[in-house]
Amino acid sequence: MPKGLEDTFGDIIHRMQRQDGVADFAMSVLKWTYLTRRPLSLDELRHALAVNSTDTSLDRNNLISEKSLLNCCLGLIVIDGGTSTVRLVHPLLQEYLHSQHEKLFGMGHSDIAQACLTYVNSDIFSGEGAELDELLEKFPLFEYVSCHWGYHIREQASQSVQELALSVLLQPTTFQRISQVLWRSLCPYLPMRPMPFSRLHLITYFGASNIARLFIEHINAESKDVQQQVLNSREDVYSSRTPLCAAVRYGHEALVRLLLEQDNIDVDTKNTFSQTAFSYAAEYGRKELVRLLLERDDVDINSKDSSGRTPLWYAVFQEQEAVVQLLLERDDIEVNDKCTINDPPLQNAALSGMDAIVRLFLKRSDVDVNIRDNFQQTPLLQAAKHGHEAVVQLLLERDDIDVNVKNHMGRTPLSMATMMRREAVVRLLLERDDIDVNVKDHMGRTPLSMATTMRREAVARLLLERDGIDVNAEDDKGQTPLNYAINCGCEAVVRLLQERGAVEGDPNNAKRAPTFGASGSGLFGGWSSS
Repeated sequence: MPKGLEDTFGDIIHRMQRQDGVADFAMSVLKWTYLTRRPLSLDELRHALAVNSTDTSLDRNNLISEKSLLNCCLGLIVIDGGTSTVRLVHPLLQEYLHSQHEKLFGMGHSDIAQACLTYVNSDIFSGEGAELDELLEKFPLFEYVSCHWGYHIREQASQSVQELALSVLLQPTTFQRISQVLWRSLCPYLPMRPMPFSRLHLITYFGASNIARLFIEHINAESKDVQQQVLNSREDVYSSRTPLCAAVRYGHEALVRLLLEQDNIDVDTKNTFSQTAFSYAAEYGRKELVRLLLERDDVDINSKDSSGRTPLWYAVFQEQEAVVQLLLERDDIEVNDKCTINDPPLQNAALSGMDAIVRLFLKRSDVDVNIRDNFQQTPLLQAAKHGHEAVVQLLLERDDIDVNVKNHMGRTPLSMATMMRREAVVRLLLERDDIDVNVKDHMGRTPLSMATTMRREAVARLLLERDGIDVNAEDDKGQTPLNYAINCGCEAVVRLLQERGAVEGDPNNAKRAPTFGASGSGLFGGWSSS
C-alpha cells in the first residue's frame, strides 16, 4: 500500500475517534462494514447498529439516518449505487483495516456475534404467531443473522457470547426459524423443510467448535441414548449427513477432533448415498482428517457407497494424491476393488492421465494392472485411448502387463491409440516385441485398417514400418486397408500401401469395389464397380 494512502487512512480514523458524541458509533459503523461476511444493505446496517445488548427489544427510534451514518465516518463509508449496499470507499481501505485489526476493533467479531444473537433473542422470534416471510420483511437483519452468526462466533467470542449462542439455539422456535432461513439461502430451489438441521448440524455448518463444546456438555447431562441420538443425527435434507460427516466435508478439523472424543460417536454412520465421514475426508482431500481417522480401529477404510465407490476411488477421482498415498500405505486397503458403475481406482487414474497416482499404485505388489471395468477396458486401454503417454510408459514397464488385451469391441491398446491418432502412444506400443500389429476387432479390422479408414496418415506410416504388418488383411466385409484408403481419398496412404504391395479386397464382399482408372482427373479420377 502506498505510504501516503496509509497515512491518509490513519489520519481520517484518528479524526473519527475524536468526534464528540459519535466516535464510538462511527467506529461501530466501520467495524460492521469491514467485518461482515457480505456487504449489508443500508436497512440491515441501521438495524445492526440499533441493537442494544442490554435490551432484546428493537427500538426503532434508535435507527440512524443515512446522512448521519455516512457523515460520522468522514467519507470512509459509501452507499454503492449499483447494489445499494454499504461498503468501504476504497479496496485498499480493507487492506489497511486488516493490518490494524487488533488495534482498532479488538473483539470485533465477538461484538458482531453478540449483536446478531441479541437481535433474534426476543419474544418476536421465539413466539408462534409471526410467519417467516413476515419476520424477514419486518426485520432486515434477520437473514444475515441466520446465515452468518456462526462465522463471527467461530472467529472470536467471549464466554458470555458463547453462552448467549447456546441459549438462542436451545429456544425451539427461534432455532427452527434460523435453520429455515439458512436452508432457504443454501437451497433456494428446494422445498422448505420444517427442521432441516439439528442444532449440532447448524453449529457444524459454521465450524463453531467453541459452541459445539458447550452444546455437547449440555447434552452430556442427558441419557446415553439421547447423547448417541444427537451425536449421530442426520440432516433432514437430501444427503442426510451426520454432524461428523458435515464437519469433515467442510474441513473443520477442531470440530472433528471434538466429535471423535465423544464415546457415543459412530464414525461409520452413512448418509443417504452410503458415504461415511472417512469417504468424505478422502473425496475432499482432507489429509490431516484422513490421518486422524486412520488412527482409529472402528473406521472401515474400504466402506462402499450405494454405487460401490470406496474412499480410495473418491480420492483418485478427485486427484487427491496425498490422500491416495496415505491409503495405499495401508496393508488392508483393497486396491483392486471394482465399484458398481464406475472404473476401478487404477483405471480411473490411467484414464485421466494421473501419472503420479498411477506410479503410487504400481508400487503395490498386489495391484492388478490388467483389471477390467464393465466394458472390459483396462488401465492400458484407457491410457492409450486418451493419449496419456506418461501413464502408458509406466504401465508398459510392468512385466505382467497385457499389451494385446481386448475391450468389449475387440480393440487393443494399439487399435485405440490408432483410432484416436495418439501417435506418441503408438510409437511406445510398437517398440514392444510382443505387440500384435495385425490383431482384429469384432469387425475384423486391424490397426492398419483403422488408420486408413480414419485418415491417420502419420500412424499409418508408423505401422507400415513394422516388420510383419499384413497390408492385405481383410475385414469382415472383405475390405483391405487399400480399399479404405481409396474410399477416404487419402492419396499419400494409398501410395504407401501400394509400395508395400497392398491390393484391394474382393469386390464381391465390398459395398463398392473402387479401382484406379487411367482416365479422369487426378489419382481418383476413374472409379469403376462391377
